[in-house]
Amino acid sequence: MLYDVLIVGSGIAGLSAAIESAESGVKTAVLTKSNPLRSNSSMAAGGINAALGNVEKDSIQEHISDTLRGADGLADKKAVKILCENALDAMDFMLSLGVEFDKLENGNLIQRSFGGAGKKRTCYIADKTGGAIVQALFKKARILGVEFLTDRILLSLLKSEKRASGATIYNKNSGLVEIVGAKAVVLAGGGFAGIYRGHTSNSVETSGDVLSVALRAGLRLCDMEFVQFHPTGLAKSGSLVSEAVRGEGGKLVNDKGERFVNELSTRDVISRAIALELEAGRRVFIDARELGEDVLNSKLPSFRRASISSEGVDPLTALVPIKPVAHYTMGGIEANSDCSTAIAGVFASGECASIGIHGANRLGGNSLLDALVYGRIAGKNSSSFAREHEFSDINLTQVAKDTKMIDFIFGFENRYNVQALKKSLGEVMYKKVGIFRSEDKLSDALEYIGYLRGLTGALHTVEKTRAGNFEIQTILEFKNSLDVAEAVVLSAMARKESRGAHSREDFPSRLKKFEKRIFVSSRGGSYRLEFESFSGSAKVMQQIKNLIKGR
Repeated sequence: MLYDVLIVGSGIAGLSAAIESAESGVKTAVLTKSNPLRSNSSMAAGGINAALGNVEKDSIQEHISDTLRGADGLADKKAVKILCENALDAMDFMLSLGVEFDKLENGNLIQRSFGGAGKKRTCYIADKTGGAIVQALFKKARILGVEFLTDRILLSLLKSEKRASGATIYNKNSGLVEIVGAKAVVLAGGGFAGIYRGHTSNSVETSGDVLSVALRAGLRLCDMEFVQFHPTGLAKSGSLVSEAVRGEGGKLVNDKGERFVNELSTRDVISRAIALELEAGRRVFIDARELGEDVLNSKLPSFRRASISSEGVDPLTALVPIKPVAHYTMGGIEANSDCSTAIAGVFASGECASIGIHGANRLGGNSLLDALVYGRIAGKNSSSFAREHEFSDINLTQVAKDTKMIDFIFGFENRYNVQALKKSLGEVMYKKVGIFRSEDKLSDALEYIGYLRGLTGALHTVEKTRAGNFEIQTILEFKNSLDVAEAVVLSAMARKESRGAHSREDFPSRLKKFEKRIFVSSRGGSYRLEFESFSGSAKVMQQIKNLIKGR
């Protein structure tokens, strides 16, 4: 298979990139692990930020200032400026595709409050904004002739002389390793909050596959210590209670009926406050009773349905129990503001990319905007690169290596339950690398990740039939999640301060000397960590022996 541009991921970033690429006239394909409409973008409920000023006076500069403040000293001002200045154009683009945002009586888009924003800036479609946007983008991509390679897993990036040449992928339906030649590759495969299994709003497929592949290809990861816990997940299922509920006036109370935090603070502040209540043995609820039936049914219908089905309570008449859940990851693949990476022809956008927009803590409503704005930038620049270059040689050594790895997983008897291992990793990540961290907790987590790595060589499929075998996906995801988990832990150990979503019990202060980003690279069996300012000056922080055996 040959394409000018191969895009990995079918969320808002991937689909936006595909549309821009296809509209430029180049042959474009989107690679996705499952149904292209099943992405974290589709589950995003709250809305998308743009300084339209439809409800109250607002400005692009205020949007920039709020975003920088939320990032807690670690945002790239240029990247944030690009994000906020392109928000209005992004909304026009959505409207041109027929996305039906909720409107005021005068026909302008209505906007609601979101945490950390000084203005009512978030546009929305009830509490199903992400899904509506994804459907519109998908429809447009199909019209433009974008090909969708579904039920396929990215194995490796292929490169020739430091330039992209394509990728190896695993076809779940045929059971075969396939080669995709491409002049340019866009990585838009989402984040990794799913590794906090049992304590996340993400699907179990959100395992950081693209980040692991990028790391193995020689790209650096950045800001990996910053994992955002959404304050309000349903207590039993972890399903997200959108920030829209608080934006409409929902209150947070404990089992004494006491309010204990400003509901429109940033997510890190609220998550820590809730976690302290839970640690003290108190239950926490969201109280939406005063919103009334009309608001719940028209603006928050998904919240009401999920509360009834998951918790057995109707938010119209009862308090809804909640807990913080791992929701979004600020860290990702190092990328520039034009979405380019250190490998020529490889671009990154969306949650899997670390461009410097969100810093230590993302504001609600900025993630969909990030995916849309930088997805389009990635599509434009990748297609431009493809038009200016020919196909590169395929690295058959890497193809053989990936084929051998797949054969190995099918070739022997399985010794461990991979689902149980994924669950145990999730428990350790939540307890040791969650809302509150310390040197002892992080050391315990690192040791346990090393233990799990030692078991991966004995993970094999139980069913040996290859065609239609979906077991192997879980094994591949688990291996990838260990790469990502280790990068998170090492970065959290290196940042000996508290900032944004990273809270150290043993280093509670925010320190000026840590106003730098941490980069992770993998070289010769070791992870290397570097502190680096936005000016680009680097200092090697530490080199830590990699716990991967036989890699």
